[in-house]
Parts: sequence; structure tokens; C-alpha cells
Amino acid sequence: MRCQEGEQTIEPLNLTGMKRQPSQARGINRVNDILDACETLLGETRYEDISIDAIIDTADVARGTLYHFFDSRRSVFLAVMHRALLEINEQTTTNPGEDELEFVDYVARVERRLQQVWKKHDHIVEFYEANKYSPDFNELRQAQHLHSVEVMADELRSRHPEISLTRAQGISRTLLQAIYTGLDNVSLSPSNKATAFRREWQQMIMAYINSLELSQPIADDKS
Repeated sequence: MRCQEGEQTIEPLNLTGMKRQPSQARGINRVNDILDACETLLGETRYEDISIDAIIDTADVARGTLYHFFDSRRSVFLAVMHRALLEINEQTTTNPGEDELEFVDYVARVERRLQQVWKKHDHIVEFYEANKYSPDFNELRQAQHLHSVEVMADELRSRHPEISLTRAQGISRTLLQAIYTGLDNVSLSPSNKATAFRREWQQMIMAYINSLELSQPIADDKS
């Protein structure tokens, strides 16, 4: 359900960890203030050292406001990661005109957009890496990744219908995993190593795409 604020349509958050959805734009803004505060604090200190009081003070919200929407400190941080995942997931969707690009150029656009998202959320990368396989987050992470794979596979098959769905999904899964892993490592690496590492994984991605010989007919697999 969407919230109406004047003539502006406010999209609901629907984030994991939330016990209650805000019904008005002001509530959505308050929740985003809380999540933004968590990202800021993660850039300054370890997760273990971030208290509810620190989140409340940084977000400039009342304690009752935080507990109105969240049960615990961890539930807040799960919502932080989910919000970032949703933004990551959006990057595989083509922008106007991109459906006419060659697949390699489309993937390059996706990779550049993902770089911007990683840069925006680089404060949470270390926390994300430490928690991405936790039972309360891994299923959600896998679902978002699967959606991105399906979108990229559809884009591949729209350009090369001779490729089977199974193979297109395998190609997309490999490409996205390479991009995600590369971006994570760049974010976690010292700055003097990041540039060289980025070049290496970008070259690896391009070499993989080029090896597909997508301009040539590819036999449909039987799996």
C-alpha cells in the first residue's frame, strides 16, 4: 500500500527487521533517518560498540519512535542491509534506451551503477560481510540475488534468444557474483590496492563476456 503526502506518492519501506510499517511520509522519513544514522555510525566505529542510544542521538529521534518500528538494535541493522540490497537489486534493470545496447555494454552499465551503490553504502560493507550468511538474513540476500540474476538473464536472452534459460541464468550468476565479490574486496581493501584490484576484476568480467562469443549461435543445452 502506498502512502499519499499531498500529491506526492510515498513508496512503503517493507524492510526486514521492521515490526511495523509507517503509514505516513513523516514516519518513512523518521525510519530513513534511523537507518542513515546506523550507516554513519558504522563508518565511525564497530557494530559491537554501537548502542541504541548512539543511534537515537545520531538520528535525532525519540526512543519511542525507534521502538515503534523496531524490536532491537539488530533488527535496525538488518533493515539497513535490506535497504542497501534493494538498491543493489535495482541496478540490473535497464534504463531507457539500454535495451538496445549489446550485452557487454549493458553489463558495463550495470557494473558502473553498482560501483556507485557500493560507494554510497561503503560504511556497511564490513558489517554486511560479517552477517550476510546469518540465518535471519541469508534467505533474504539469496532472494534478492536471484531476482538480479533473473533480470540479467532476461536481458541476455532478449539479445541472444538462442541461449537457453538455464545457461543464461548461469552466465548471469557468474557475472554478478564476480562484480559483487570485486566490489566487496575493493571496499574492504586499503586504498592503495583498490585501483589495481578493480582493474583486474573488471578485465576478468570483460574477458568472460568476450569468451561467450555471443555473436555466434549457441546451442541450447538439455539441462
